Amino acid sequence: MASAEQLLSEIRSQSLQQVLLLSLRQPPFKTGIPALDDHLSHNSPKCLRAGDVIHIQGPTGTGKSHLLYFLVTSCILPLSNLGRDLGGWGKVTFVLDMDGTFDVVRLKDILLDRLQTAGFAPTSTTTLIQKCLENVHIFRPSSTGQLAITLAYLPKYYLKHFPNASLGLVAIHSIDAFYWLDRFKAETLDISTSKVYQNVTSMLQIIRQRYGIISIITHWGLPQSAKVNHSNLPIPQSQFERIPRHLESLPITVQITLAPMLSISENRSITVQATVVSDRDDTRPTLLLVINKFGLLPE
Repeated sequence: MASAEQLLSEIRSQSLQQVLLLSLRQPPFKTGIPALDDHLSHNSPKCLRAGDVIHIQGPTGTGKSHLLYFLVTSCILPLSNLGRDLGGWGKVTFVLDMDGTFDVVRLKDILLDRLQTAGFAPTSTTTLIQKCLENVHIFRPSSTGQLAITLAYLPKYYLKHFPNASLGLVAIHSIDAFYWLDRFKAETLDISTSKVYQNVTSMLQIIRQRYGIISIITHWGLPQSAKVNHSNLPIPQSQFERIPRHLESLPITVQITLAPMLSISENRSITVQATVVSDRDDTRPTLLLVINKFGLLPE
């Protein structure tokens, strides 16, 4: 039978000082996706708050990577440049690419498209794009254990390489890349799969509390059932929108579910459009969102 101390240790807690530090830090600004920003602004006047953890899930091909690219560009772009409003946060991003598919060329293309949309000529963006890309550092752990070790090392790495810059975003791309290996390990050791991810969640919590960053976690998922609204866009049911059991210890504040595309669009503009649907019947303290239309289809 578990002791009282063991039971208490399993309950997440934060000191009042930690809560105050998170609330007083200047949060990153808007995501750059109007429908998502409008929805978030109903819960906070500044949209995303310092310390928010965003969980993005959806089946293959629904645009998880593309949405991540877009949010990374929002973080590394400056607020303005040469008098033009860019809507960026002007902060540093760390990406932990678990499946090795994070594409810097694609990220650069989205940066260029956003700058052109703001009125910059393609020939005048080279220096600004280079400066923005210098604020993105990518790590590629080869196991969930290495992911935890990398997260533990990030504060020292950040202080060494960015002593005068503000850290805004830490993204774990495809956190479930080694899920089946982790599950095999858990069964071999006769422990729950969530125990394998315990060090990951603990290290992410430390970074989140210390720097007040926005955290993004992408995760593969498949809706078990769907309903169709008046615009014929599928809305996944709560069976899909719940937090995966092995990730339940993460303090997720925003949950985004990506629905499959119903038809192939010929629009190749690198923009993100979103329709937001809230599940008001859910009792979890999270926002359940559905982003179901992209101008650029994932490849």
